[in-house]
Amino acid sequence: MQPADYGFELNEFDPFFNFRATKFIVDNGYVEYFAWHDNKSWYPDGRNVSATSQVMLHITTAALYQSFGMGQGLYDFTILFPVIIGSLTTIVIFAMVRVLGGTTAGLLASLFFAVSMPVIIRGTVGWFKSEPLGLFYGFLGVYLFLSGIKSDNGKISFFKLIAGGIFVSLGISSWGGSQFFVILLVLFFLGIPFLRKDKKFITWALPVFVSAWTWVNWLHGICFIIFPNSKNYQKQYSLWISTFRRIRISWCFVYSHKCSFTTKLSLSECSEPIFEFR
Repeated sequence: MQPADYGFELNEFDPFFNFRATKFIVDNGYVEYFAWHDNKSWYPDGRNVSATSQVMLHITTAALYQSFGMGQGLYDFTILFPVIIGSLTTIVIFAMVRVLGGTTAGLLASLFFAVSMPVIIRGTVGWFKSEPLGLFYGFLGVYLFLSGIKSDNGKISFFKLIAGGIFVSLGISSWGGSQFFVILLVLFFLGIPFLRKDKKFITWALPVFVSAWTWVNWLHGICFIIFPNSKNYQKQYSLWISTFRRIRISWCFVYSHKCSFTTKLSLSECSEPIFEFR
């Protein structure tokens, strides 16, 4: 709360642009946002906002404001937004670590997260940037994934894995640093056959998670058909198709006796995106 000592205002430069982009959604709607070319930024060419921004930060904030604003001004809402999201993230951290190490470990992890100086610095009052929301979505997705993997109820696991894939994808759309979650998940994918003996569960659980994850990014890819000026979606679609192929190939290395569709591919073939957009 220390930045509030200097006034109840947005802090730094990017938060003001994020506020402006969120206000544009509130005033004009989501469709207009994706077609918005901002002539007041990046003079003289202007800026294609949806192609150069963390889109989910603007969309999520606008949706929450329209649902829970309760007459509060949007400016004040965005000032408090990072603190509220950061507080909710501590709960998600507790739940995630509790799945792995029990209640005590979950409480300690949430405490360490709450007092972590880097997290505090990048999530104070007025810091309306992408990190707080990206961490929230990313950790929530990982929690749902781990909880779904450990659950003995097939139906519950199915829905948790789908939700986990969706939230991880939303986290990446909210904050570029959330892509580090991908590295950890891929390593976990490679190690899970050696950690869980129920291979029938694994053979459907992991594809469900990856399919939900990829499906959301395919929806992002569809946006470049609807909004051809948004090259951000073209690049993201290409990146995730390439990533999905890498996961399939890695899976074949673990279950080579069960796979035939990608065993002839080499990792070098997937070192570049499948599609190239210029």
